Amino acid sequence: MSFQLVSQIVLGLAERPLLLLSMLGLLGLSVGFFIAWRQKTKVWLLHAHLALFIAPFFLLAYALNCSLSIVQGLLAFCATIITKLLLVVIPLSVVLAFLLGYYIMPWLVRKSLVARQTLQFSNILPAHVRTWIIDKAKPVAFSTQNHIFLSVGILELLSPKQIEAVVLHELNHVLHKNSWTKVSAALAYWVSPLAHFSTQHSSADEHRADCFAATTQGSWRHVCLARKKVQECASKW
Repeated sequence: MSFQLVSQIVLGLAERPLLLLSMLGLLGLSVGFFIAWRQKTKVWLLHAHLALFIAPFFLLAYALNCSLSIVQGLLAFCATIITKLLLVVIPLSVVLAFLLGYYIMPWLVRKSLVARQTLQFSNILPAHVRTWIIDKAKPVAFSTQNHIFLSVGILELLSPKQIEAVVLHELNHVLHKNSWTKVSAALAYWVSPLAHFSTQHSSADEHRADCFAATTQGSWRHVCLARKKVQECASKW
């Protein structure tokens, strides 16, 4: 049954060269947006890649509809339900990625970890960036949206200059909206097979953040010592 269905789909495409060219064109544009995203790391490029990657499948289901004699009822269901569902899922996924990365996640982190705000680093941070301390012994630091989180453990482990290096590192993540990028990349990982080749973005973001902190402080010493101490301490947990 499945072989017959695939055969009829192939024959159907062969009889519709314009449909086939349209699908290949959309996939080509999708690959182009993916390559551009890898080079420029703009999130909208990733979303464009996802939309164009799914579009050919929607176009195929819509164009073939019930024209295939085999399992016509199934194809009709695909055309009327699945294709409409795809039209909802694509924009909804973008909206959910934005809401999760920019609003819901920071709120959940603050509530679940009982974070308290501190003005200790207001002299090196823009006014819109807030710093929070979480009551956790393990040395951790991370950021979501325009919020930077530091654990009590990392404050006790590092020297003031090393803590400053960590804060500047996280500030770079905030300025480049890396939290939104990570959420969107996680979504793409489950939708597009090409997204499995984008893991190097994470290490590139970390290196860029380290460079920003070192450049701001005028030395790599504090960045390197902070990373070394945190890694050594983390290995004990």
